[in-house]
Amino acid sequence: MFLSASNGSDQIYKNIHENLVKDDPTREFLSHAQVKRKLAELTGVHAIVHEMCPGSCIAYTGPYSGLESCPECGISRYNPNKPNKPARQHFYTIPLGPQLQALWRTPNSAKNMRYRSEKTKEIIEDLASNGTGEIPVYEDMYHGHEYIQAVERGDIKTDDMVLMFAMDGAQLYRDKQSQCWIYIWVIVDLPPELRYKKRYVLPGGFIPGPNNPKNTDSFLFPGFHHLAALQKEGLKVWDASRNCLFISRPFLYCGCADGPGSVHFTGLVGHQGAYPCRLYCGIRGRHKPGVPQYYPALLKPHGYDVHGCDHGDIDPQSIGMGSVQIYQDNLKHLPNSRHVTEFKKRQRDTGISTISIFSGLESC
Repeated sequence: MFLSASNGSDQIYKNIHENLVKDDPTREFLSHAQVKRKLAELTGVHAIVHEMCPGSCIAYTGPYSGLESCPECGISRYNPNKPNKPARQHFYTIPLGPQLQALWRTPNSAKNMRYRSEKTKEIIEDLASNGTGEIPVYEDMYHGHEYIQAVERGDIKTDDMVLMFAMDGAQLYRDKQSQCWIYIWVIVDLPPELRYKKRYVLPGGFIPGPNNPKNTDSFLFPGFHHLAALQKEGLKVWDASRNCLFISRPFLYCGCADGPGSVHFTGLVGHQGAYPCRLYCGIRGRHKPGVPQYYPALLKPHGYDVHGCDHGDIDPQSIGMGSVQIYQDNLKHLPNSRHVTEFKKRQRDTGISTISIFSGLESC
């Protein structure tokens, strides 16, 4: 009954529960809260709860865990007007490990989870046999050059699971401020026709509003700290299709978001900065006289002479991929600033606002 009503509100289940018990008071029927606890017990998937600023500024995790008030807005962490002074606001993280383990618990699901390793083996065998070293048809991300190289280097092994991280904000109500942020994990090991189905997309965490987070890393920290532990220590998984236990180290393949959302985890300045590209291609934007927002205009407007933006036309064919070495050099340059003014200037000139939380993972 709970699973059947999962697309509706909690009240739907409660109404059904009330009617069935009214029909037969002797009937044993779990309440909504009881069935959620039972599901957590059976699956091993529990939410991790942390405290946060009620204004959505920060989460009290990592270096903020010992603070009594928000360093951004000054609001107290606890509510002094209630008994025992409880925290004003919480957010939830759904740990990745138990969810990944659950995908291997039936023979059919475990077989689906082997799709990536089997397909990768076929691609590498084809590359070795065709004599050209080229892939004739690109059908999936497994055919990508970076992915094949990661497999050949041993960064991605047969028993590892490959993840895609995605994050976005959502407006929950039409007529009031209710900004909420959600991040998910897409399991790349699954076949393309399954990996984007709702039942296979794993929730990662929820950042309640009403405002955009000012330090998103503090909210992502529990989920990424958990992922880093899985990469370092390995995740024990039972494969129901082969009746065996194996160790997997999840590999984070990529992060996905729209332009405004990506700044929350890439550490780049964003789509209105002087260097707005999410792939760090090095193309400098242009801005109107006296207006701080930049735009990625490749053609130089007629009569345009704004200092620092008056470079010539840029041929789209000349735009290359971002350089890892240039990014790392610029990242080292940023914290060596002598004062705040110089730091902000270097942020503008490098296109980097801070180090990305991704840098703490082994796959990076």
